[in-house]
Amino acid sequence: MMSQKFVLSAVFGQWIIAIYAVFTLQFAMLSGANATPGSGIVISDHIIGTTSTTFFVIRTTTLRPPSYYEYKKRIELVELSIASGTIEQQCLVRETAYEYDFEASQETWEEAELLESGCQVFDVLTMRGANYIEPEGMGPHYYEFQLTNEGLLVRKTDLDDPRPWQLMVTLADIKTRAAEMTKISRSILSWQTDDDLGDSFSLFNPDDEYETLPDICELNAAPVSALRQEWLFQKFICWSGDDDSHGAVFYLPIKSPPVDE
Repeated sequence: MMSQKFVLSAVFGQWIIAIYAVFTLQFAMLSGANATPGSGIVISDHIIGTTSTTFFVIRTTTLRPPSYYEYKKRIELVELSIASGTIEQQCLVRETAYEYDFEASQETWEEAELLESGCQVFDVLTMRGANYIEPEGMGPHYYEFQLTNEGLLVRKTDLDDPRPWQLMVTLADIKTRAAEMTKISRSILSWQTDDDLGDSFSLFNPDDEYETLPDICELNAAPVSALRQEWLFQKFICWSGDDDSHGAVFYLPIKSPPVDE
């Protein structure tokens, strides 16, 4: 029969182990909560119009500093070159700051508008004589696109026998134009960045040694078009969804596919 002293010692030991486990778990949770996150910048474009040489997007830029408790969103009208992807002009439509409310009884973010009067989007489009983007239909798509290490490929899909894939835009050309389209000014950031970034830097800069463009980007199902325009605009989604990382959603202009019948 066990002695009372031995039983009490065993119970005391289990109690100590339990307290240690709880303390360790709470410490890990607190350490994770107090860890400083990385900054994250994401731009997301929505195309709204084109001219013969440029196209217009509503660009939402989400700026997340190294903090869990604040971020900012900028809405801009951006005009980009069809040929090169360079930003021709841009004007700020709206800017909003978000800050976590620690005194609220449930998760609450306070909003503060930072702009009294913004860019008049439709006035700019009218002045530039822009064609509006056609609605996306639910019918069959006659072409399918694929992103590979060669570049953007296309083939016709409304035929009985599959046609071979054809190269539309090389990978190098995609990267060059995407780097131009996704440039942002360092002056809009509220936190310190590396000095070697310069006055502006691109959010699209895949390192082929670790990840290729097809690894980090997905294509929308089908491109969009505008009335009386020969160009199509293929949407690229190049963001992992991680708030602590940079990313971009943008459109690549392409000519109508010259696919053999």
